[in-house]
Order: sequence, then C-alpha cells, then structure tokens
Amino acid sequence: MLQLLEGDIVHLSAPKSFWKQDIEFDKDSPFFATADVPFVLVKGGAINQANSEMMQVRWRLFRFWKQIPPKDQISLAPCSRCFARLVLDNKD
Repeated sequence: MLQLLEGDIVHLSAPKSFWKQDIEFDKDSPFFATADVPFVLVKGGAINQANSEMMQVRWRLFRFWKQIPPKDQISLAPCSRCFARLVLDNKD
C-alpha cells in the first residue's frame, strides 16, 4: 500500500483468463477507500505510532455524517475537474 501511495512501481496479479500479464502501476493515480476510522498499523498487539502517522499523512479523509435519502438522490455526470477541486481544496 505504501508503495502505491508513494508513486512507486507496483505489480498486481491479474487473472490470466482475462489478461496475459500482471498489471503494473507506474504513474500517479487516485486511490479511494472506505473506512470507519483512520488507518493504524498494529504490530505485536500495539499500535506502531510512527508508521501509522506516515500512512495518515498520505490520506485525505472525508467524513459524511448523513446519508441522503434515496428519493432525494440525483445522478450527476462524472467530472474529473470538479472532483479534483473537491479533493485539492478540501481543508480538514
């Protein structure tokens, strides 16, 4: 995970029934995940503070406190420019 977040080359196994070779990430790409709490590394039954802090500075957390009822939800066309503005301008 750390290699992916730092922009290093990462090799991912791909099912050979669909691809001839594994997938190689070698450029920056957005990465999204969902979680209830920030990431922490637990090693030997204790939180590894230094590595946990390194992971936390690489993630921008968005907290959504209320779900929009299905009847009020609308569909929007994907817009990479708008999404980039959301991610880059978001201040914790």
